Amino acid sequence: MRKFLKLFILLMLPLIALYGCGSSSVSDTKAGITKTGNLVVSAKFPQNGQKGQIGTAFIDEDTYYIMVTVTDAAGDDYILDLTPENNTGTVPNIPVGQIYITINTWDSQDNNLDYLELAGTIVEGNNTLTATLLRGNWQLVDDFETPSPVSIQLNKTLSADTTTITDFSLITSGYGYASAKKAAIDLEEEFGVSIYDIIAFGSGFSLDYCDSTEYCIGYEGVSYYNQFAGPSTTNNALNSDEGMPLEPDTQYPIPEEADSNRTAVFSGIIPPEGEFSDPDALNYFNTRVTGANTIEGTLIEMLIKSETDSVQCFDVNGVTTPEPGDSNVLITCPFPQGQSVKKAINKSIVKALTQRSGVKRSAPDQEGCFRNIQTSDSYSNTVNVYDLNQDGQNDPMNIVSSFGWTGDACVHPFKALGSQLPPEHLDLMVAKKAKK
Repeated sequence: MRKFLKLFILLMLPLIALYGCGSSSVSDTKAGITKTGNLVVSAKFPQNGQKGQIGTAFIDEDTYYIMVTVTDAAGDDYILDLTPENNTGTVPNIPVGQIYITINTWDSQDNNLDYLELAGTIVEGNNTLTATLLRGNWQLVDDFETPSPVSIQLNKTLSADTTTITDFSLITSGYGYASAKKAAIDLEEEFGVSIYDIIAFGSGFSLDYCDSTEYCIGYEGVSYYNQFAGPSTTNNALNSDEGMPLEPDTQYPIPEEADSNRTAVFSGIIPPEGEFSDPDALNYFNTRVTGANTIEGTLIEMLIKSETDSVQCFDVNGVTTPEPGDSNVLITCPFPQGQSVKKAINKSIVKALTQRSGVKRSAPDQEGCFRNIQTSDSYSNTVNVYDLNQDGQNDPMNIVSSFGWTGDACVHPFKALGSQLPPEHLDLMVAKKAKK
């Protein structure tokens, strides 16, 4: 059963600043390339009780060395290792254009503490890249200047719910990727994605979904997007495809393949402003880093009152028809219909709140809730993995998935202040995975 109720709390920790010095010389290893750039990386390691830093931001106090890998458009890698004794280095003569960057931090026992995947472009001249690692604990606060702890109670879609979040910790899940597909934060550029596990702390968590009433653990709960456009523009966003489990509202059915009809999700994916018919909707999808150890964003509490979904399959070349050759023929899908598009829920929320096509318009009430939103979406994908006419050859098939829901979505703006990850939080995650 698909785990609809993972916990996705969208936060981030230490800023990583990489400073590039441009060069117009020809690289010794890249004959014929006349435009290159140098990427200079400087780090302050934690020593003698002092906090470690990369650029201006805090990093885990156990950091012993850092490995930076830059991959250019041709697929060639440039690797740079930083240590307390050699804390500044240069990645020289990187060809101008598309780049992927992977940053890993390690302790003295070769344990991977944190990592980051980025993608984008480097331009001729000086390049400055600022990005963010996530490992750490985050406390909800009312203000960054004179912070006091606060909490969020998730009771706007069910008044009897006592679930309350006070803080959360993020721990690397150990993998990520750089994508050549269109990015969610800029639909025309490359992006990198890092994946993190999450533990939320507070009170009132349901024992039906969580290990304790005081905390809830989710695997691979944060999808963290990073995108660089030289010489100095860095975009980032954190987003979840699923959400934290909440007590269901028994007035409404529980969606198929889900454990509850109520969830909480954090959204940070921000399409270009021109995609929004209502620019004010940008206020609800802004979860991102705003400082060296600060995060601001929006938690969306949602209730699904009803939903519909369907999957249709089309024989692209018509090989199953009596007279082969007809195109895009509707056929019976060669797989169970239960394989639907549940992960479209969060994307549908975005469409609902931004009032784009396929959505019944709605306005927030005094609680910041959009009541009885109706939205629909569809996704099309061509695959070549099924032998439709049993001739020993796989045939192209177009799969069209449609999804719609009606429900409530309520917004909870938040601020969070980052600090060192407590060892006991890591122990909780390790113990949970050992039981899995």
